[in-house]
Amino acid sequence: MVPVELPATDELGPITIAEAARHTAILGSCAAASVAPDDRRRYYLATHCDITWLATTPPADDDGFIGYATGGFRDPRKAYARTTLTTTTGRPVARVDVDYAAFTEEAFSKVFAHLHRPDLTPDPQANNPYTTGLPLHRLKRDGDTMCAEVRAAPGDCTGHFDNYPALPVAVLGESMTRLTSHLLDNENRTQSLRWLPRGLTFDARRLVPAGETVRLRARSLGPSPVEHGFHVSAGSADDTVAEMTMWLSPTSH
Repeated sequence: MVPVELPATDELGPITIAEAARHTAILGSCAAASVAPDDRRRYYLATHCDITWLATTPPADDDGFIGYATGGFRDPRKAYARTTLTTTTGRPVARVDVDYAAFTEEAFSKVFAHLHRPDLTPDPQANNPYTTGLPLHRLKRDGDTMCAEVRAAPGDCTGHFDNYPALPVAVLGESMTRLTSHLLDNENRTQSLRWLPRGLTFDARRLVPAGETVRLRARSLGPSPVEHGFHVSAGSADDTVAEMTMWLSPTSH
């Protein structure tokens, strides 16, 4: 069963596209790990995600969702997964394809040595960081774009590469979709809109250390007769750390 942990706001349906991506990416990494070339411990870092939203109306809340996944390796350092999310009654919700960078434990400790914090002790009583999104700071619209900043504290990274605190890709993606929703509302000042996702592509280029500010910029690609497109970039330390393009269908309340 796939739980719903993050409340939907402007997005229609009991599960958001960002949370659907997070759960299926985890499930997909497990599928890939089950066919790993050997028994060494590995870390899986999602680098690319393609989502096709299959539900043409808001998914019903059938006491949760079910995920299905198959996975494999293109080479020892690159894994992939093909996943599907359905309601408990079998209604298709989304198809999610994920690519991963796969690191052995030894390789991960070398590549991400700059993130290592052996002094951090996981707190089993800590709040689940995935039940609330990060605050969007310095929110500002400029023409057909909207900008904001996010920053993750070590506590916001609980359960994500312990002792290597970094902004989880899923949390970053959720912040980017939320900024898109803000821009959509600003473009339609005469009415409050909700929306149904249609599809999304996401590329992550590097891990962002906890405490580092990430600047988000959402830009409208313009509406078509059936959907509206947006491009969102995430930048930190003078480089782009992630990019996302999303299509959605807005509707009035």
